[in-house]
Amino acid sequence: MRWLLGTQAEAAAATVLLSTTAEARLPVLVSPAFHAAVAAELHGRSTGAAASAALTPADAQTALAVLVHYPFQVVQTPGLYTTALKLAQGYRLASFAHALNAAVAGLAGCELWTADQQLISTLDGSLPHIRLITDYGSR
Repeated sequence: MRWLLGTQAEAAAATVLLSTTAEARLPVLVSPAFHAAVAAELHGRSTGAAASAALTPADAQTALAVLVHYPFQVVQTPGLYTTALKLAQGYRLASFAHALNAAVAGLAGCELWTADQQLISTLDGSLPHIRLITDYGSR
């Protein structure tokens, strides 16, 4: 979502990451909650309910249209929710959605690039496959 709504640095890094992934024909894996979480964020930003930068309803609709047409691969594997709950409890994560994303990456054996500095701080390097999006390109 950061290539649509992030800071300039987050959007730039996310755009490069998505382009590189597409060129390499690699899938972009997401949790079953991904689309709903992004739609909820867009709704919140377009109604003023979110503390972050506001969007017009038209901008939110445009961003959602881009989102639903991107070929994300939703991962629904056995053990996903059990793994996510263990991660959420073990690391005292504030968001189960973050735990789901971490579980998808862990089960798939891939990196998770996030803009959530709080998540990175909470994990404190204990899950090195979870990285800050603005560090993309410096690896």
